Amino acid sequence: MLAADAAYDPAGAAEPPDRDFLVSALDLLSGLTEGLGGSAGPLLEGSQLPALLVACMREKTMSADVRQSAFALVGDRRRSSFHPR
Repeated sequence: MLAADAAYDPAGAAEPPDRDFLVSALDLLSGLTEGLGGSAGPLLEGSQLPALLVACMREKTMSADVRQSAFALVGDRRRSSFHPR
């Protein structure tokens, strides 16, 4: 479902993605990333998460809630991948 939403084309789609579902999914991934810390990286590798995040952050027809959750997940991923020396 997330992959289908990431490939959403507003001009050619008959039905837009469910924004509540996207917000819930992004918030869940954000919570998992925050809770698992650096261990979340291997779980998300190979996924289409980067494409989904770009689509959610760029798409002007997405609600502000979707964009906010996408940016929050990017921040959480960055924070979890940072290893101070």
